[in-house]
Amino acid sequence: MEPTKHYEQPNAAGISQPCPGSVCDLLLVERVLDGDAEALARLRTECDAYLRLTLLARGASETEADDLLADLWGDCVPGGDAGQNPLTRYNGRILARTWLAHAATNRFLDYKRRQTRQRQFLTGQLKQAPPTSEATGTRTSSLTEDTVVILLRESVDHAFRNCPADTQLMLRLFHGHQITQRQLARMWHWHPSKICRALEEGREQLESEIRKKIKETDPWLELSWEDVVELCGNC
Repeated sequence: MEPTKHYEQPNAAGISQPCPGSVCDLLLVERVLDGDAEALARLRTECDAYLRLTLLARGASETEADDLLADLWGDCVPGGDAGQNPLTRYNGRILARTWLAHAATNRFLDYKRRQTRQRQFLTGQLKQAPPTSEATGTRTSSLTEDTVVILLRESVDHAFRNCPADTQLMLRLFHGHQITQRQLARMWHWHPSKICRALEEGREQLESEIRKKIKETDPWLELSWEDVVELCGNC
């Protein structure tokens, strides 16, 4: 592997000597800002893998990391919007890769904040969506097929698949078919108080599984249990 080459700068006596890493980075960045395509290619080669690992460690998916870095390096090309170019504010006090890692992390956090606000907006729209038209069999709002609703459906299906068969049957009879606890007690040959406890434990298990599945699928989605119940009622 070829050793990293360092730019040289003259000392007080006018003799060239290897310069510190951050100073070398500053010289390289200045060349990039002057339009040197070769310097930009070198900077990207030296920093890209480090930036990608940083984003993945912050929680970005591989696709998100690739997209964010593509945008970041695109903004580093001179001639674009200077306000979007992270290199225009680089002063050489730290390594260029550290500076760019801060910039990439901030972009990732901004992206997630926008994503969260968008989901919260869609959630609010879903709450206000008109009910299903039973006569036509169609929904009056296209937002009812939003990814949030799809996520909830998948989470509920997952929860029921992981629920014991007898508990699932009991919950369906009680909530879906209005079978009373006293009737369930006769069917199971249990005391009604035991049926009551079993129903409560079953509901708690379903809630736990649904919350877990939502968090695993999309850790950035913020929904209270009341939101989940209300949105499921509109599915």
